[in-house]
Amino acid sequence: KVGALGGLLNAGAQLFGQDKFAEAGELFGSVLTAVPNHRDALYNQSLVLYKLERWQDLIPVAQKVIAVDPLNENAHIILFNAHKGIADAGGNTAAATAARNEALKALETANALPLKVESVQLLNSEGSVVVKGMATGAAAAAGSPVQLEFTVQGVSGPIGTGTVTISAPAKDQSANFEVTIPTTEAAISYAYRKK
Repeated sequence: KVGALGGLLNAGAQLFGQDKFAEAGELFGSVLTAVPNHRDALYNQSLVLYKLERWQDLIPVAQKVIAVDPLNENAHIILFNAHKGIADAGGNTAAATAARNEALKALETANALPLKVESVQLLNSEGSVVVKGMATGAAAAAGSPVQLEFTVQGVSGPIGTGTVTISAPAKDQSANFEVTIPTTEAAISYAYRKK
């Protein structure tokens, strides 16, 4: 099942690269049917909905991406664009004003991120998974500790957690991080929260 999900993600990414957004969305949707909070499938689905300008459908997906990947600046910008798309289509209605306010909130949240988490990879090995990624400095003061608790997910659900403390890089500077999480099952996705 792990290989099949990876195959669906890769095929979806290829279709996305060929501007076949609806077809890509179907494949990402298949992954989400099997693993509802699969981080990469959620993120890719949010990109599909963005490209298709399906703003109403995009909002809950972008919110789910932010729930599992809260320091992903792009996810917050995608949510901003979804609300902005609704506002732009709504003219001077109360709904458009409400959407503009939600867009502003999403942008403020993006600008207030202590740091940005990017390029997360899962490296499975016998008895553990290593979560590797890059942190880019944002609103947190350089050197201040930012603690993240990662939960890795297998095909049957959460299979392990681990915490990493990142010394916040200076704004726009980057630093690598990694955490090893013991597990007997292969990890296929991740989520994390700031502690």
